[in-house]
Amino acid sequence: MSNLLEAFPYLRVIDGVITHVSAAVWDELACEPREAPTTLARFGTRLDDTTFDELCAGVAPLRMRLGPDLMDRPVRLRRLVTDDEDSDVVLELRSLVSEFRLESLLRRSGLAHMLLSPAVELEWSMSSNDITAVLPGDDPTSWIELMDADDMQTLGKAIFKVGSDPNLRRTVSHRLNADRTYTIIDHVESALHDPDLRAVLVRSHFEDQRGPSEPVGSVAPFAGITVSDHMPIGVVVASDAGKVLHRNAVAAELVGARVGQLVVPEGDEPWMMARLSPEQSARYQSVFAAASAGRPAHCTINSPFDAAKWLRLSISPAAASTVVLTIEDSTDLAEAERALRASTRLLEALDAHSEDLVIVFDARGRSRYANSTTRSQLGAATSVEHINDVVTLADAADRAGVADLVRRITSTPAASGDIEFRVDDGTDAVHRWHHVAMTNLIDDPDVQGIVLTARDVHERHIAQSALQFRATHDALTTLPDRATLQTRLESLLLAGVEDGQRVALMFCDIDNFKLINDRAGHQVGDLVLTEVADRLRSAIRASDFVGRFGGDEFVVVAPAVADEAHAMELAGRLFDAVSGTIRCDGIDVEVGLSIGVALTDAECTTASGLLNRADTAMYDAKERGRGRFALYVPHADVDETDVELRTQLRSAIVDGQLTLHYQPMVPLTSGLGRGYESLARWEHPEHGVVSSKRLFDMAEVAGLRTELGTELLRLAHDDDRPWFADDDTAFVSVNVAAAQLGHRDAAARFVAGMGERGLDPTRLVIELTESSFAEGLVVQRNLDVFRSAGIRIFLDNFGVGYSSLSHLHRFPVDGIKIDASAISPSVDESLVKLIVSVAATLDIRTVAEGVETSDQLNAVTRLGVDYAQGYLLARPARVPTLKRTDD
Repeated sequence: MSNLLEAFPYLRVIDGVITHVSAAVWDELACEPREAPTTLARFGTRLDDTTFDELCAGVAPLRMRLGPDLMDRPVRLRRLVTDDEDSDVVLELRSLVSEFRLESLLRRSGLAHMLLSPAVELEWSMSSNDITAVLPGDDPTSWIELMDADDMQTLGKAIFKVGSDPNLRRTVSHRLNADRTYTIIDHVESALHDPDLRAVLVRSHFEDQRGPSEPVGSVAPFAGITVSDHMPIGVVVASDAGKVLHRNAVAAELVGARVGQLVVPEGDEPWMMARLSPEQSARYQSVFAAASAGRPAHCTINSPFDAAKWLRLSISPAAASTVVLTIEDSTDLAEAERALRASTRLLEALDAHSEDLVIVFDARGRSRYANSTTRSQLGAATSVEHINDVVTLADAADRAGVADLVRRITSTPAASGDIEFRVDDGTDAVHRWHHVAMTNLIDDPDVQGIVLTARDVHERHIAQSALQFRATHDALTTLPDRATLQTRLESLLLAGVEDGQRVALMFCDIDNFKLINDRAGHQVGDLVLTEVADRLRSAIRASDFVGRFGGDEFVVVAPAVADEAHAMELAGRLFDAVSGTIRCDGIDVEVGLSIGVALTDAECTTASGLLNRADTAMYDAKERGRGRFALYVPHADVDETDVELRTQLRSAIVDGQLTLHYQPMVPLTSGLGRGYESLARWEHPEHGVVSSKRLFDMAEVAGLRTELGTELLRLAHDDDRPWFADDDTAFVSVNVAAAQLGHRDAAARFVAGMGERGLDPTRLVIELTESSFAEGLVVQRNLDVFRSAGIRIFLDNFGVGYSSLSHLHRFPVDGIKIDASAISPSVDESLVKLIVSVAATLDIRTVAEGVETSDQLNAVTRLGVDYAQGYLLARPARVPTLKRTDD
C-alpha cells in the first residue's frame, strides 16, 4: 500500500493529528525536508470555508496557506482514501503556487482586464491591485459605472470600432464622477484574430502608471495567457454561464477545449465534455454547478479521448463571475487508488475468512491494527492495547516464555520468533493453546510495526501432546519409558551437577514377578506394576525422576546426592514404600523389591556406566536373598572370566582377533537392495564365542568403546565378502559409537581409507544410536562428511522415545531401525504406522528389528516398513543364509 502512495505527496492523519508526511510532499513544496507541524490546525491558515472535519470526510477539498516554516506555500488538500479500521485519513497535498502566481501576475500587472464581445457584452474581467486599493471591488464594471457620461460614450464608440475592424487600436481616457482627481487610461485593441479570445480586449490603468518608455497605445501582453501557457496543467477560464473565455495548450490537448465553447451542455450546442459517459457527465456538471455557486469542488473523470487515461478536474470560482478549471493527468494516481482499493478489498476478504489473529503494534508498542478474528476470538472482555498485554494474555504458567519472546522481538530489528502458549481470556473456560509468531518490521517502510499472528491450535496441541506422551511413556504405568529415561539421564550428566553433589541411580526389580504372573494372571501382574509405579512416584523427591526400564524393572534417578549414605537413605525410602501387600482384584499379593544403588564418580560419568553399575548391584542384592538394597562395589559385577576377558580385550583388538558376522535386512518392497548388519564376534580360544552385546558391555567398562568401534569400521571395509560382491544393490551396515566421531577428522580419515582400498562408499551404512546426536557439532560435521561421500546414516533403536522424532528433523538420516520393543512380543501397530508415516514424509527408509514370528512379519509388511530383520529371517553368520518364512 505504502509503495503505491509513496510516489505522491500525501499526509496521513488520525483525528486531526498528522502521523506521517510522505517524501514527495517536499518535492511538491520545492523545499528541503523539515519537521512538519503535528496537527492540521497548526499546518497553516485556511483559505476556504471548508472545515477540517469536512476535508477528512471527503465533503470538499481545502485550500490553505502554509506557515512561515513551510515557506508560506499555498496548497490544496483533498482526501484520497480512509482506512476505517485505523481511522487513518490520507490527504493529497498539491501546491497552488502556479495558480496563485497567474492571478497574482494579473493583479500586479497594474492593468485591469476586460474581454468584451463585438456587441459590447462583457465576457470576463479582473481588476488590478492598485485600482482595487482606490476603488474596492474585483469587477471593473463596478467602477465603470462611475465614469463621466461623455467619457463612457467615447469608450463605447472605441470598443465598437475596434470590434468592427481588427486592425484598429484605440486609447481613450475617462474621468470618474465620484472623484475627478482620478483619470483612467483605457487601451482598446482587437483580439478577434486570436482563436483563444475572439473578443475585444480593454486594459485599464491609472493615468500615472504607464512606464516612462511605454508609448501610448502600446501595452504589456496579456500576462494571464502567457503564464497559463507555460503551466504543466490544463487551465480553462470560463464564465459562470458556462462558456470558455480562455484555455491554454495543455487544456486543448487533454479535453479539446476551445474559446467560446460551452463547458456545460446547453440545448443542442456542442460542449467541451460531450464525450463523457452519462454518469461521469453528471458528476462533472454537479461539480461545475458547485463552483459557479461559489464552492470549490473537484472530480476525477476519464479522458474524453482515451478511456484508459484519468483526469482530475479542480473547479474554483474566480473574479468577475468567472470559473477557473485546472486539469491534471492523474492516470498514475488513479491506478494507484484503484490498486489500493483492490488491495483493501483483498485484505478485507482475507480478514473475513482468516482463522489467524493479526495484530500490528507501532514502535512504541501500541496496537494500531487488529483484524476481526482477533476481536471475535478474544471477545469484548479481552483487549490487547499494548504489546505487553500479550504477556498478561498468557496463562500464568506460560508468561515467562512469552515475556522473553516479546523482549527479544521488540529489542532486535528484523527479529522473528514463535511460541505456543495458553490464552487466558479472563473466564473460567479452558485456556486454549495458541501458536503465536512475532516479527519486528519497524524498519520496513511498508509496515513500520511489529506484526503478531496467532492461531488456535488447541486440538492439535492436545493431540500432539498425547502422541508425544505415548511415544515417550510406558502405556501401562504412564512412567517415562527406557529411552526417555536414558535420554534424560544423559542430559543430566552432560549438564553436570553442583560441586559436592553426585548423581545416584537406583535400579529396582520386583522379586518373583514371574511367579505372580503365573499364579495370579497377567491382569493382576499389570495391576501390581501400576501400583509399584504409583508408590515409587510418591516416594521420590521433587528433584528425582522415575521410569520403567522394562518388564518388572524400574529406575529412579536422584540428581543431588551428597554421598553413598545419602543414596542408601533414599533407596531405603523406596524399599519401604513398595515392599508389602498389594490388594488386586480381591487378591492380596506380597511384593518384594531388590534395589541396586550406584553413584557417579571420577571413573563413572556416563549413563550406560551408571546403569551397568546399578544393575550389577541389584543382582548382587538378589544373590544375597532378594528383598534388600545394595550399593555398588567396584568389580562386584565381574566374575573371574569377565575380568580375564576384559584384560585381554585390548590385545584382541590390536591383534585382529575379532571377526564380523552378518544378519540380513530383507527388503519388503520391490526395488530395494538387501542390507547386512555387521555384528562383532570374538572367538576366544578358551571361552568360546563372545557375543557382540557382551563385547560392547566389556568395552564400556574397560574404556575401550572407541577402540572397539574403530576396529569394527576397519573390518567393515577390509572383510572378504564374496557373497556380497555379486549383488551390486546390497549394502553393509556397521555400528558406530558417538565417541568414535568425537574427533573432527574421524570421518575424513575413514573415507580416505575407503578410497585407498577402492571401496564404494555408497554400499556402506553407518548405524548410530539416539544418544550419539546429543554429542554436538563435531558429530554432526562428521556425519555431513560421511553423507557427502555417499555413505548413508541409519538411526538405530528408533521409536522408543520422542527425542527420535526431533532428531529426524535436526539431523540428516537416510534410514531408521525401529526398535524391537515396538515389534516384539506383538507389533505396536499405531506406533509403527506413525513412524512409517513420518519417515515417508522425510524420504527415509525403515527397518523393523527383532522380527521373530510370521505375524510380526506380516504386520510390518502391511504397515509399509521397507526392511525386516530378525531370527525369523536369518541369524547372524559369516555367510548369511535366509530361512524360509512361508511355513
